[in-house]
Amino acid sequence: MRVIFIGLLTLLFVTLMPVFAEDSVKLEIIYPKNGATINASSTFIVGNTEPDASLIINNQNVKVSSNGAFVQVTGLSKGVNNINIKSTKGHAENEITYTINVPEKTQTVQPCPFEPLSLTAEVAKDYAITRTAPDQNRLTPLPLGTMLNITGKIGNSYRFKYSDSMDGWISESDIKILSNGNCIPENTISTLNVDSDKNYVYLKLPLVQKIPFLIEQPFENQMNLKFFNAKANINLFSCDNTSDFIREFKLTQDSNNCLNLALKLNSKQFWGYKYYYEGNTLVLKLRKPPQINSKHPLKGKVICIDAGHGGTELGSVGPTAIPEKLINLEIAENLKKILEKKGAKVIMTRDSDKDVGLDDRVNIANSNEAQVIVSIHNNALPDGKDPYIEHGTSTYYYHSQSLPLAKSIQKSLVPVMGFKNLGVLHSSFVLTRPTEALSVLVEVGFMINPDEYNLLITPEFQKKAAIGISRGLENFFLSQI
Repeated sequence: MRVIFIGLLTLLFVTLMPVFAEDSVKLEIIYPKNGATINASSTFIVGNTEPDASLIINNQNVKVSSNGAFVQVTGLSKGVNNINIKSTKGHAENEITYTINVPEKTQTVQPCPFEPLSLTAEVAKDYAITRTAPDQNRLTPLPLGTMLNITGKIGNSYRFKYSDSMDGWISESDIKILSNGNCIPENTISTLNVDSDKNYVYLKLPLVQKIPFLIEQPFENQMNLKFFNAKANINLFSCDNTSDFIREFKLTQDSNNCLNLALKLNSKQFWGYKYYYEGNTLVLKLRKPPQINSKHPLKGKVICIDAGHGGTELGSVGPTAIPEKLINLEIAENLKKILEKKGAKVIMTRDSDKDVGLDDRVNIANSNEAQVIVSIHNNALPDGKDPYIEHGTSTYYYHSQSLPLAKSIQKSLVPVMGFKNLGVLHSSFVLTRPTEALSVLVEVGFMINPDEYNLLITPEFQKKAAIGISRGLENFFLSQI
């Protein structure tokens, strides 16, 4: 009797197994987190389910890709938003409810009062960040020891005087207030020395003390150096073997205390620069154009490839939970192989899934004297945007010397990828700001657009991306002959 009872239980369990299995449908939400607070009019639900499942989010049918990926834009209202997500396959279903909170009122931060001051300070950090206003656009970072006339303070930002018509702002942590409160005396620049070696041209300006200055590139082959609290008394320049690189120097006194040194090149563009002090002598180190072989334009070129993110920094995460960091690395590895076959010397900021600091990436490129930095990424969007509208391929630059390279990569990459052309964009990223190399950042596609994501995760498209970038690099060097 006991044997029969056990047999009946076993039969019952086996009979019910398919029912239990069918009760569960895979449903994974990648973004946003349940209970998240989002201050926007919409968000997008990013996730995956069974490829042949029927998906409904807030009573709207949602397209599910062949690999189960989906992205759905959902409107939000002030307060608590309940988002119902239901996946059905046959007689089985999986239903969850997400709660998203939208603040009823936007908290406004009361501005700090402005405090007028009259102090003298010196920059206490090398290449300290300066801005047009607190938390606004960057200006030329200032070397350690630069003297500043402080004229005011807001919060932890100090205002200093460039000239009678221009102010700058610097963080409190980046300066040292001096006990001597007198204004910085005016500098007279009486000497400009120019010499060169095989790879660089050096402009040297002896100064009485380290003064604030700006470096601007209105065009890729022009540079303006603006020295503040300075006047010129120069009749002759000492030049040594630079006529094949620099076409013209021009000194003008733009205002009573602003001296402008304009440089124009014989070459099509600047190839990188660095500035620093030797004592009180300001040195501007300009890289000479490389020799380019028309048949093998990449031969001997030093190119740094930066695979964005890595380690604990995932980057964007796509609908099926593959992080951007892995796709970036695959594209970078493919690009490395292509460039090395073409004779380039390739430097990788990372060749595995590991953490690398942003400044460390720049230091790796500069310490290896890279001529070009290409940072590889894949894009995302903030809440309130629609990934079905805003998606595609884009390339970013910051300094004018890098614009021709950015244009060339974008022009070559878009036809290969077949994504929407979002164009060449100016933006201040850590990997576009370096000056010693031509530096660009490529956003190959969008991780949260299912169509682009489903291609980006395939080895075939990762190779295509590398081919497109390599062609852009090759075409850029050829254009400089």
